[in-house]
Amino acid sequence: MKIRMIGLPVIAAIAVTAVLAVTGCEQAQEIGEPGLQTVDSSTFSHVGYDPASQELTVVFREGGETYVYKNVGADVYEGLMAAESIGAFYHQNIRDQFEFDRP
Repeated sequence: MKIRMIGLPVIAAIAVTAVLAVTGCEQAQEIGEPGLQTVDSSTFSHVGYDPASQELTVVFREGGETYVYKNVGADVYEGLMAAESIGAFYHQNIRDQFEFDRP
């Protein structure tokens, strides 16, 4: 019997998929974003950030729509996550400020 070593990124992706399956976030699961996390927000269900690509992913609570914002600096992501209101911060500092894709 051969034992195959699985790299850390693969293990992280498997763990995120399992967590997302349990939380029922189908849109987030389709993205496969390892940094996606549940947030305490009436606007968003999940937020994720990839510092290497500077992509910010948000999943709206209402309807589950997903947006991936491009060229978002780490300082903006940190501000979002530290904000008293994630939704208000998003509307003031991210929406209409960055290009985005809708996967």
